[in-house]
Amino acid sequence: MSVTESIWAMVNLTLSALAVIWLTASYAKVAFQKTNKRANLLLLGYAAFLTICFFAVSYGVYGDVKYLILEKARSLYSLLFWTAILFYYIFAYRKQPLFKRIFHSIICGIAMAFSDIISVTLLTTFDFIAKTDFCSLILSDERWSHWYSFLGYIPTPVIYFTFLFFFRKVLQKRRLHLTFESTKQNLILLIFPIAQAAIIATFTIIIQQHKVLTSSPLILLMVGITFLLDMISSIFLFRFIQRLQNEERLTRKLQFFEKYETLSLQFQEQAAEVSRETAKLRHDFNNQMQVFFGLVTSNAIDDAKQFAAELEENFQNPELQLQYCDNEIINVILHQTAAKCAAKQIAFPVECDLPKALPFSKLDLCSLLMNPLQRAEQLVQTVSEAERSITCRLWEENGNFCFRVQNPKGPASVQPVPLDTAAQIANSYHGTLTLSEETGCEVTVQIPLS
Repeated sequence: MSVTESIWAMVNLTLSALAVIWLTASYAKVAFQKTNKRANLLLLGYAAFLTICFFAVSYGVYGDVKYLILEKARSLYSLLFWTAILFYYIFAYRKQPLFKRIFHSIICGIAMAFSDIISVTLLTTFDFIAKTDFCSLILSDERWSHWYSFLGYIPTPVIYFTFLFFFRKVLQKRRLHLTFESTKQNLILLIFPIAQAAIIATFTIIIQQHKVLTSSPLILLMVGITFLLDMISSIFLFRFIQRLQNEERLTRKLQFFEKYETLSLQFQEQAAEVSRETAKLRHDFNNQMQVFFGLVTSNAIDDAKQFAAELEENFQNPELQLQYCDNEIINVILHQTAAKCAAKQIAFPVECDLPKALPFSKLDLCSLLMNPLQRAEQLVQTVSEAERSITCRLWEENGNFCFRVQNPKGPASVQPVPLDTAAQIANSYHGTLTLSEETGCEVTVQIPLS
């Protein structure tokens, strides 16, 4: 093998590997609507390093830079390469649900392989119709050692980016909106894409070992049909998951309206009670102020101070607070939580500074607040009475809706209410939920308001 052929082989194989990374990162950006530049660079560096290592070992042992990648250890190279891509999806987008990451990594591989199959099919069909060997030449393993190698894989990214174009349109129109709400329930559905990936791997190994793709039209047709069925079944799987989630969302909505109606009735009853109590307090206050004025005018200063302290304590009743902010949903939830905490002797200081209009549905806002608050109520009941306190703060900061709940951690044996619901809602609005248990238990939610 000449020096020129070796150089062309290294250049072509390296560019081919980097092109796959480019396609992988492009799919991830469309699927997750964001990009991780650091992870992209790491994956790009790994692909280049892996390919160069195979070149070096192959040249040192066999005197041919491409022998290991294309002949002796082709399956090993593919395994190391695609395992890195799977890890990229799992670790580069850790804020996304695990099921969603694994699912999209498999769909990415299927789409890439399907694009390659379509490309080979079109080129082979061209040779068949034109009665030439041009496409057979640029698809053979010998092409890697020549300058014209790039002609063989130009159609693949063109087809792949055409797929991504329509895939992005579908996501933008929310025809394929998947929230992957319950990872544990959806894990069983991974059987379908995993089965597809196994079929693809089997065909790939057969093609690599026996090199029958371009020489057998029948096998080419079978491979094309298989990949087509894989893509169709993936679309049906998307639709099936969407239907399940729509039904789950409808159930949650009905539960919310039932609960919200109950909360609203209780809130109205308590508002009426507080109104009556306020009128009574106003009448009592006038009488008490006359007593206080009488004590002062009679120079009974100590009695007047004690009387003033008792008045201050009586008028600091947290149950009298109805208006935490201008948002009705938040007012109802905070007022009901304050009432329950007061009944259970739990301190519940609240700080709320939010605009009236929030970009969340009533269902999502209710679940987002109640999930961490219910978890906090459960945990504080497992500690001593002196430690029973739930601190709640809601505020706007740098264009973000912020919500924080702090409470004692409780014993390790207690299994608290999971935060899956609040985390899923935060994620669906492109926000985050973090849980810190260093000095107690602190749940923080941040969601962009625009």
